[in-house]
Formats: sequence, structure tokens, C-alpha cells
Amino acid sequence: MYEGVWTALWTPTDARGELITDAVKTHVEFLKKAGVSGILIGGSTGEFTRLTLKVRLELISCAKKYAGTLPLFVNISDSIFSNVKELVSQAKNVDASGVLVLPPSYYEVTQEDIAAYFIVVSSFTEDLPFFLYNFPECVRNSIELETVRRLVDQIPLAGIKHSGSNLSYTRDLASIKSKKSFSVFVGAEGKLPEALQMGAKGTIGGLSNAIPELILDLFHKSKEGKDYTETKGKIEKIQKVISSLHFPYDVGALMKARGLETGALKIPCSRSTLAVQEAAVKELKNYF
Repeated sequence: MYEGVWTALWTPTDARGELITDAVKTHVEFLKKAGVSGILIGGSTGEFTRLTLKVRLELISCAKKYAGTLPLFVNISDSIFSNVKELVSQAKNVDASGVLVLPPSYYEVTQEDIAAYFIVVSSFTEDLPFFLYNFPECVRNSIELETVRRLVDQIPLAGIKHSGSNLSYTRDLASIKSKKSFSVFVGAEGKLPEALQMGAKGTIGGLSNAIPELILDLFHKSKEGKDYTETKGKIEKIQKVISSLHFPYDVGALMKARGLETGALKIPCSRSTLAVQEAAVKELKNYF
């Protein structure tokens, strides 16, 4: 189960910040038809830090309703610890296939504090498979390799999602994995061939929201030793078009170009960013 192409699901909300359930339904059905391995609910692509707890809980139940037998991961990370517990409870209600947890964010903390935090959270996730979630560019605090080595003997670790730009971290994780089994996923979908060679099992990322067929083709060809040059070239061309946009506005542009509902902006942004996104959408529409 813990391999393949998983989509970090976009969260469509309206101008009041309420979930657009019809858009979730259409999107999940699109991903199911494409054949993704599963979806991550409420991840960084889903802008979970810009959602109320109410919307996050509703999103979990809504996605489950339309996912059917498609496996679900749930991101239970939150700066308010009581919210983490509520998200765990909802993940259990939908029989999630696993939960992902980021280190504490905003304030700098020691590696000892990060390890202690994960140990406590894993103690009340009970039978839910437990995944560490490393994204230092967004969170500020990174899960260092020595901390992972300590944790594998203290918590029931099912895997790690690494969304950081340092791809070599994946190779180092894989060396730990050889001693104690857990799955490694990367967020950089375009780097799948390299990541798989380093020992990763797959990807959990945002591009597959809109181009799942390309990400799946890249995964399968890479895994089977087939020529993926053309597929990788297409993905790189798309990435070049959206490279002038910050994450997750880049994913939003790609979804709009594919005719998928993104909802309203969750926070105000500048006219210049909107203009750049509009230009990217126009170029991508011509490409597709």
C-alpha cells in the first residue's frame, strides 16, 4: 500500500472559507479515474494552515465519501495541540490508511523536542499507521537524520514524506530504512526517477492534482526501467511555465488550466501575482 503516486489534495473553498463539496467530489472522481494510488487530505498543497478546524474535519469526511476504496492519508499537523487530537479522531472515523505529522512550526525547537513531540502524538494515534512529514522550507524545523534513527526504535513508524528540496536526504533515509522497514515518499514529483533510485517508494505531491496521468506514467516507467525521457520532458515544460509562481499558486494555475475548480483565494494576494497566474493558465491551456 505504501508506494506509488499519491495526490496531496487541493482544498476548494468559497469566499467565506467554506468547503465547496461539489468541487471535492468532481476532483476526487477525476483522480480515481486517473488511477492514483491514494490521496493526502489537508496537506500543504491543500493549504491546511489557512483552513479552520471545522473545514479540515469536513474535508476529511467529504473526501472519504467520494473516495470509496481509494486509500486516504490525513495530515493531522496543527499548531494547536488539541486540534491534532481532533484530527486524529476524524482520521480514525474514516478508517484512514495513515496520518502524517509535521514537526512543531514557527518557533525554533531542538531535535530532542521534535522527537518528544512525535513520541507523544504517536501514542494516541494508536493503530493508525504513522508517517513523519519533513518540510523544512515551510515549517522552519527540519527532522534531522539522527532524530529519525532515534525514532524508528521508539514509535511504530510506517514512513516519511520528505517535501524538502534536498533530495539527497531521501538516499540517507533509505539507508536507515534498510535496517528497519518504513516507506519514503518525496514531494518532488518531477524527480521521481532519481528518488526511486535512491530508495523512495513513490511521491505525495501537488502536480498530480492536475496531471496525474503524467506523474503516473513517470512513476511506472521509472520503476519498470523503461524510457521516461518524453514524459519527464513534458512535466519539466509544465513546471517551467509555472515556475514564476510561488507554491501553491503554481498548482492552482495548473488546475485551472485543466478546468478543475480551485475556489476562492484563501488569503489576499497582489494584482501582480494574479496577473502572472492568469498568464500561466493561458499558456498551459494552449499546451493542453
